[in-house]
Amino acid sequence: YSGSYASQCTTTLNLPPNAPAGLSASATAATSITVSWATPADNGSPITNYKIYRATSPAPTTLLTTVGVVNSYIDSTVATNTTYYYRFKATSGAGDSAYSADLVYAALGLTFNATSSGYTGTIQNWTVPFNGTFTIDTAGAQGGNASSYGYTGGLGARIKGDVVLTSGTVLKILVGQAGGTSTYGYEGGGGGGTFVTNSANVAIMVAGGGGGASGSGSGIAGTTSTSGAYDQASGCAPGSGGSGGQGCSNAAGGGGLTGNSGYGSNASHIGYSFTNGGQGGISQYGYSANGGFGGGGATHGAGWGGAGGGGYSGGSAYTWSYAGGGGGSYNSGANQTNTAGYRSGNGFAMFSNYPGYTPPVSMLDSGAGTGYTCSSCTNAQHALAACQSKYGTCASGSCGSFTYYYRSGALSCDCNKPVGEYEWIYNNTGYTTVGSDYGGQSTSVSGDSLFTRMKSSSTCDSNSWTLTLLNLGTATR
Repeated sequence: YSGSYASQCTTTLNLPPNAPAGLSASATAATSITVSWATPADNGSPITNYKIYRATSPAPTTLLTTVGVVNSYIDSTVATNTTYYYRFKATSGAGDSAYSADLVYAALGLTFNATSSGYTGTIQNWTVPFNGTFTIDTAGAQGGNASSYGYTGGLGARIKGDVVLTSGTVLKILVGQAGGTSTYGYEGGGGGGTFVTNSANVAIMVAGGGGGASGSGSGIAGTTSTSGAYDQASGCAPGSGGSGGQGCSNAAGGGGLTGNSGYGSNASHIGYSFTNGGQGGISQYGYSANGGFGGGGATHGAGWGGAGGGGYSGGSAYTWSYAGGGGGSYNSGANQTNTAGYRSGNGFAMFSNYPGYTPPVSMLDSGAGTGYTCSSCTNAQHALAACQSKYGTCASGSCGSFTYYYRSGALSCDCNKPVGEYEWIYNNTGYTTVGSDYGGQSTSVSGDSLFTRMKSSSTCDSNSWTLTLLNLGTATR
């Protein structure tokens, strides 16, 4: 085989380790995250340490720390309400591996609190940062007290579940506010419900607010049912299916997801639905027995009964000294935890993602039917990562002017190399065609030092190799 280098033997070089995989993360405390990884193949040179990179955007290149031969690290420098991206490298005497894939984790404590107090507030928005399953934990607000009689407003419900969310989805979040207590301490307004919906007002999670207290008893708690709770006397109908609760005298019921509450003597007492802005009712004579933001109804304030709580469906309110009913709740999630009568004061809405979730990443084309990840990599690191995506363990070799990675244990620079074997060239010091080292092949690779080829002939001839990908590291799949 005159002019062919294929019969020459080459020396296998010491290779860097494979990139770490098996990535996971979990919350250790409110402001710390434990990141973990599996031990990668060391390719013949023992791993001496791992490098951890972190940023608040994808593909981090800022070194956070270097650790020894371990498989986890506790990052205690995180802030709440922040999404972090991690990448990892394994290091041995042969050098650093390529970067791992991104590991993404939203720091524990993404909490939405009440934006004000009383009957007005603001509906907040949050854009989901990546695809995944999120735990959503919500609580409605407490109803107002009847302090002169020693009775307290009904506690808000707690509604919690796991929900699949899509990156870029905008959620609307209304955190319920506590109902007011009348100036005379005779009765209380209804507590506001806490709502989490999509941008089209489709409910994802709703926690009912508690009913207002009265002179004869404490307010009825926010319920885990989708229907609102009856008032203390069961004298007026609560809402169902997203409607508001009725109010049969001076006190108003609570607003629902889509329906305003009913009212008795004055329309200012109405608790408004989430779709109508969620404002709480306003006490008729300025006696401060207002409903909480989130659809809580208001009451007269001078001894005419507690108001209904807001929620998925509103609680009802009756008359005289009877306490108001709590709002209903809704849970679209899996692994539900639903608790009636849980929350005092204002409500909340908290989000956290499942530990260890790794979002999908764009993969680079290896030229051999597989994808790989490699960011800010050298030619050699691209070639190694591409080879590992196909074969797992790879070796480095050379043949004439080509230097490449190939399957460990396979023939290298040998005319008998089997058809279908791939090589990833990462250095070309002078050849112009893809098969120059095996006697020819007309496809040009002149000036290209990073490409993929496949053995297409069982010997050394003009059809020895087929070019499968030019400019490795640029094409995605």
